[in-house]
Amino acid sequence: MVCCSERVDVTRGFSVTDLYPVALVEGEGMGTAYEYSTKISVLSRFLSVAAVPHAMQVGGLPEAYGLDLGLALFAARHGCEVVVADDRLPVLESFSKMLQSRALPDYVDVDHFHVRHLDTLTSPTREADARFDLWVSTSAIQRLEGDGLKVYLAQVREKSRHAVLLAPNHSNRAHLTISGLAGFRLADLAQACVGAGLQVHGSGYVDMPPFPPGLQRSAEAKERAVRSGPEQLAMRALEVWAHLERFMPRSIQRRWSHLVYVLLSS
Repeated sequence: MVCCSERVDVTRGFSVTDLYPVALVEGEGMGTAYEYSTKISVLSRFLSVAAVPHAMQVGGLPEAYGLDLGLALFAARHGCEVVVADDRLPVLESFSKMLQSRALPDYVDVDHFHVRHLDTLTSPTREADARFDLWVSTSAIQRLEGDGLKVYLAQVREKSRHAVLLAPNHSNRAHLTISGLAGFRLADLAQACVGAGLQVHGSGYVDMPPFPPGLQRSAEAKERAVRSGPEQLAMRALEVWAHLERFMPRSIQRRWSHLVYVLLSS
Protein backbone atom coordinates (compact mmCIF):
# COMPACT_ATOMS: atom_id res chain seq x y z
CA MET A 1 0.00 0.00 0.00
CA VAL A 2 1.32 3.42 -0.87
CA CYS A 3 2.30 5.72 1.97
CA CYS A 4 2.19 9.48 1.99
CA SER A 5 5.51 11.18 1.32
CA GLU A 6 7.10 12.78 4.35
CA ARG A 7 6.94 16.16 2.62
CA VAL A 8 3.14 15.97 2.39
CA ASP A 9 1.44 17.52 5.42
CA VAL A 10 -1.71 15.42 5.82
CA THR A 11 -2.87 17.53 8.75
CA ARG A 12 -3.16 20.75 6.75
CA GLY A 13 -6.53 21.59 5.32
CA PHE A 14 -7.24 22.64 1.75
CA SER A 15 -8.13 26.29 1.37
CA VAL A 16 -10.30 27.84 -1.32
CA THR A 17 -7.14 29.33 -2.81
CA ASP A 18 -5.45 25.90 -2.86
CA LEU A 19 -8.41 24.33 -4.63
CA TYR A 20 -9.21 27.09 -7.12
CA PRO A 21 -6.71 25.81 -9.76
CA VAL A 22 -8.23 22.33 -9.39
CA ALA A 23 -11.75 23.67 -9.89
CA LEU A 24 -10.56 25.76 -12.82
CA VAL A 25 -9.12 22.78 -14.70
CA GLU A 26 -12.53 21.13 -14.33
CA GLY A 27 -14.16 24.14 -15.96
CA GLU A 28 -15.59 25.33 -12.65
CA GLY A 29 -14.84 28.33 -10.46
CA MET A 30 -14.76 29.82 -7.00
CA GLY A 31 -18.00 28.20 -5.83
CA THR A 32 -16.68 24.73 -6.62
CA ALA A 33 -13.36 25.47 -4.88
CA TYR A 34 -15.33 26.59 -1.82
CA GLU A 35 -17.47 23.45 -1.96
CA TYR A 36 -14.41 21.19 -2.16
CA SER A 37 -12.76 22.96 0.76
CA THR A 38 -15.77 22.54 3.05
CA LYS A 39 -16.36 18.91 2.03
CA ILE A 40 -12.75 18.01 2.75
CA SER A 41 -13.13 19.73 6.12
CA VAL A 42 -16.01 17.37 6.94
CA LEU A 43 -13.96 14.35 5.85
CA SER A 44 -10.97 15.49 7.90
CA ARG A 45 -13.07 15.98 11.03
CA PHE A 46 -14.45 12.46 10.59
CA LEU A 47 -10.92 11.06 10.85
CA SER A 48 -11.09 11.83 14.57
CA VAL A 49 -13.75 9.09 14.77
CA ALA A 50 -12.54 6.76 12.01
CA ALA A 51 -8.99 5.59 11.39
CA VAL A 52 -7.04 7.12 8.52
CA PRO A 53 -8.27 5.22 5.44
CA HIS A 54 -6.00 3.08 3.28
CA ALA A 55 -8.71 1.88 0.86
CA MET A 56 -11.36 4.34 -0.30
CA GLN A 57 -14.41 3.99 -2.50
CA VAL A 58 -15.88 6.98 -4.35
CA GLY A 59 -19.38 5.69 -4.93
CA GLY A 60 -20.50 8.03 -7.68
CA LEU A 61 -19.10 11.29 -9.03
CA PRO A 62 -21.14 14.52 -8.90
CA GLU A 63 -24.22 14.74 -11.08
CA ALA A 64 -23.11 18.21 -12.19
CA TYR A 65 -20.70 21.04 -11.35
CA GLY A 66 -17.27 19.44 -11.25
CA LEU A 67 -15.60 16.06 -10.95
CA ASP A 68 -14.70 16.16 -7.25
CA LEU A 69 -10.96 16.24 -7.83
CA GLY A 70 -10.75 17.63 -4.31
CA LEU A 71 -11.36 14.06 -3.16
CA ALA A 72 -8.32 12.98 -5.17
CA LEU A 73 -6.16 15.39 -3.19
CA PHE A 74 -7.65 14.19 0.11
CA ALA A 75 -7.11 10.53 -0.82
CA ALA A 76 -3.56 11.08 -2.08
CA ARG A 77 -2.58 12.96 1.05
CA HIS A 78 -3.65 9.99 3.16
CA GLY A 79 -2.00 7.38 0.94
CA CYS A 80 -5.23 5.75 -0.21
CA GLU A 81 -5.87 3.24 -2.92
CA VAL A 82 -9.06 4.56 -4.49
CA VAL A 83 -11.83 2.98 -6.55
CA VAL A 84 -13.82 5.64 -8.42
CA ALA A 85 -17.11 4.15 -9.57
CA ASP A 86 -19.77 5.73 -11.77
CA ASP A 87 -22.25 4.69 -14.47
CA ARG A 88 -21.35 7.53 -16.88
CA LEU A 89 -18.34 6.59 -18.98
CA PRO A 90 -17.63 10.12 -20.30
CA VAL A 91 -17.51 11.43 -16.73
CA LEU A 92 -15.07 8.70 -15.70
CA GLU A 93 -12.91 9.42 -18.72
CA SER A 94 -12.85 13.11 -17.83
CA PHE A 95 -11.92 12.28 -14.24
CA SER A 96 -9.04 10.06 -15.39
CA LYS A 97 -7.80 12.75 -17.74
CA MET A 98 -7.98 15.44 -15.08
CA LEU A 99 -5.95 13.31 -12.65
CA GLN A 100 -2.98 13.95 -14.94
CA SER A 101 -3.43 17.71 -14.91
CA ARG A 102 -0.54 19.90 -13.82
CA ALA A 103 -3.00 21.68 -11.54
CA LEU A 104 -2.80 18.73 -9.15
CA PRO A 105 0.15 18.37 -6.76
CA ASP A 106 2.97 15.93 -7.50
CA TYR A 107 1.87 13.55 -4.74
CA VAL A 108 -1.33 12.65 -6.62
CA ASP A 109 -0.26 9.36 -8.23
CA VAL A 110 -2.68 8.21 -10.93
CA ASP A 111 -1.58 4.60 -10.39
CA HIS A 112 -3.46 4.55 -7.09
CA PHE A 113 -6.80 5.47 -8.66
CA HIS A 114 -8.84 2.69 -10.23
CA VAL A 115 -11.77 3.76 -12.39
CA ARG A 116 -14.78 1.45 -12.51
CA HIS A 117 -17.57 1.83 -15.08
CA LEU A 118 -20.92 0.65 -13.72
CA ASP A 119 -24.06 -0.60 -15.41
CA THR A 120 -26.00 1.25 -12.73
CA LEU A 121 -25.05 3.50 -9.82
CA THR A 122 -27.07 1.29 -7.48
CA SER A 123 -24.27 -1.33 -7.51
CA PRO A 124 -20.83 0.32 -7.21
CA THR A 125 -19.07 -2.72 -5.67
CA ARG A 126 -18.05 -6.18 -6.80
CA GLU A 127 -18.34 -9.41 -4.88
CA ALA A 128 -14.55 -9.79 -4.75
CA ASP A 129 -14.02 -6.34 -3.21
CA ALA A 130 -12.52 -6.27 0.26
CA ARG A 131 -14.16 -3.85 2.66
CA PHE A 132 -13.21 -0.25 2.08
CA ASP A 133 -12.01 1.80 5.04
CA LEU A 134 -13.97 4.79 3.77
CA TRP A 135 -16.82 5.20 1.31
CA VAL A 136 -17.51 8.70 0.03
CA SER A 137 -20.25 9.99 -2.21
CA THR A 138 -20.94 13.63 -3.00
CA SER A 139 -23.85 14.95 -5.05
CA ALA A 140 -24.49 11.54 -6.62
CA ILE A 141 -27.01 9.54 -4.60
CA GLN A 142 -29.84 12.01 -5.25
CA ARG A 143 -30.09 10.21 -8.60
CA LEU A 144 -31.30 7.09 -6.75
CA GLU A 145 -34.84 6.49 -5.59
CA GLY A 146 -36.76 3.81 -3.72
CA ASP A 147 -35.32 0.32 -4.08
CA GLY A 148 -32.26 1.66 -5.93
CA LEU A 149 -31.24 3.73 -2.90
CA LYS A 150 -31.83 0.75 -0.60
CA VAL A 151 -29.57 -1.47 -2.72
CA TYR A 152 -26.88 1.22 -2.72
CA LEU A 153 -26.99 1.73 1.04
CA ALA A 154 -26.92 -2.03 1.62
CA GLN A 155 -23.61 -2.11 -0.24
CA VAL A 156 -22.30 0.78 1.84
CA ARG A 157 -23.09 -1.31 4.94
CA GLU A 158 -21.61 -4.54 3.60
CA LYS A 159 -18.52 -3.20 1.84
CA SER A 160 -17.26 -0.32 3.99
CA ARG A 161 -16.26 0.30 7.57
CA HIS A 162 -17.06 4.00 7.51
CA ALA A 163 -18.84 6.26 5.07
CA VAL A 164 -19.48 9.94 4.45
CA LEU A 165 -22.42 10.62 2.17
CA LEU A 166 -23.13 14.14 0.94
CA ALA A 167 -26.06 15.20 -1.21
CA PRO A 168 -27.75 18.41 -2.33
CA ASN A 169 -29.83 20.00 0.40
CA HIS A 170 -33.49 19.73 -0.59
CA SER A 171 -34.39 22.38 1.99
CA ASN A 172 -32.43 24.93 -0.06
CA ARG A 173 -34.96 26.06 -2.65
CA ALA A 174 -32.21 27.34 -4.95
CA HIS A 175 -31.49 23.74 -5.93
CA LEU A 176 -34.92 23.64 -7.53
CA THR A 177 -34.79 27.08 -9.14
CA ILE A 178 -31.12 27.41 -10.17
CA SER A 179 -29.04 24.23 -10.03
CA GLY A 180 -31.84 21.89 -11.13
CA LEU A 181 -30.57 19.11 -8.85
CA ALA A 182 -32.75 16.85 -6.76
CA GLY A 183 -31.69 16.36 -3.15
CA PHE A 184 -32.43 15.08 0.33
CA ARG A 185 -33.75 16.62 3.48
CA LEU A 186 -31.20 15.84 6.18
CA ALA A 187 -33.64 13.86 8.32
CA ASP A 188 -34.75 11.77 5.33
CA LEU A 189 -31.19 10.86 4.37
CA ALA A 190 -30.30 9.91 7.95
CA GLN A 191 -33.48 7.84 8.25
CA ALA A 192 -32.72 5.98 5.01
CA CYS A 193 -29.25 5.11 6.33
CA VAL A 194 -30.61 3.87 9.66
CA GLY A 195 -33.17 1.81 7.78
CA ALA A 196 -30.31 0.18 5.87
CA GLY A 197 -28.64 -0.89 9.12
CA LEU A 198 -25.98 1.84 9.18
CA GLN A 199 -25.00 3.70 12.34
CA VAL A 200 -25.19 7.49 12.08
CA HIS A 201 -22.38 9.14 14.06
CA GLY A 202 -23.14 12.65 12.94
CA SER A 203 -25.02 14.68 10.38
CA GLY A 204 -25.34 18.25 9.33
CA TYR A 205 -25.19 20.94 6.69
CA VAL A 206 -22.14 22.12 4.77
CA ASP A 207 -21.14 24.30 1.81
CA MET A 208 -22.81 27.59 2.55
CA PRO A 209 -21.04 30.30 0.53
CA PRO A 210 -22.60 33.77 0.39
CA PHE A 211 -24.09 33.08 -3.05
CA PRO A 212 -26.61 30.52 -4.38
CA PRO A 213 -25.72 27.18 -6.03
CA GLY A 214 -25.45 26.79 -9.77
CA LEU A 215 -24.29 30.28 -10.70
CA GLN A 216 -21.90 30.31 -13.66
CA ARG A 217 -19.24 32.75 -14.87
CA SER A 218 -17.52 32.90 -18.22
CA ALA A 219 -14.28 30.95 -18.72
CA GLU A 220 -12.46 34.27 -19.22
CA ALA A 221 -13.70 35.60 -15.88
CA LYS A 222 -12.61 32.43 -14.11
CA GLU A 223 -9.13 32.65 -15.61
CA ARG A 224 -8.81 36.33 -14.69
CA ALA A 225 -9.48 35.45 -11.04
CA VAL A 226 -6.09 33.71 -10.86
CA ARG A 227 -4.30 37.01 -11.52
CA SER A 228 -6.81 39.42 -9.98
CA GLY A 229 -5.84 40.94 -6.64
CA PRO A 230 -9.44 41.70 -5.61
CA GLU A 231 -10.56 38.16 -6.49
CA GLN A 232 -7.65 36.66 -4.56
CA LEU A 233 -8.76 38.77 -1.62
CA ALA A 234 -12.33 37.50 -2.12
CA MET A 235 -11.06 33.91 -1.94
CA ARG A 236 -9.31 34.61 1.34
CA ALA A 237 -12.53 36.11 2.68
CA LEU A 238 -14.34 32.95 1.59
CA GLU A 239 -11.83 30.87 3.55
CA VAL A 240 -12.74 32.77 6.72
CA TRP A 241 -16.43 32.32 5.90
CA ALA A 242 -15.88 28.57 5.40
CA HIS A 243 -14.44 28.24 8.90
CA LEU A 244 -17.39 30.13 10.38
CA GLU A 245 -20.28 28.41 8.59
CA ARG A 246 -20.37 25.41 10.95
CA PHE A 247 -21.05 27.76 13.88
CA MET A 248 -24.05 29.45 12.26
CA PRO A 249 -27.53 28.74 13.66
CA ARG A 250 -29.01 25.45 12.50
CA SER A 251 -32.03 27.18 11.00
CA ILE A 252 -29.79 29.27 8.74
CA GLN A 253 -27.72 26.23 7.77
CA ARG A 254 -30.85 24.28 6.85
CA ARG A 255 -32.12 27.04 4.59
CA TRP A 256 -28.88 28.12 2.88
CA SER A 257 -26.42 25.21 2.86
CA HIS A 258 -25.95 23.58 -0.53
CA LEU A 259 -25.25 20.09 0.89
CA VAL A 260 -26.33 17.77 3.67
CA TYR A 261 -24.06 15.06 5.06
CA VAL A 262 -24.17 11.94 7.23
CA LEU A 263 -21.21 10.27 8.95
CA LEU A 264 -21.71 6.52 9.08
CA SER A 265 -20.26 3.21 10.21
CA SER A 266 -21.43 -0.31 9.44
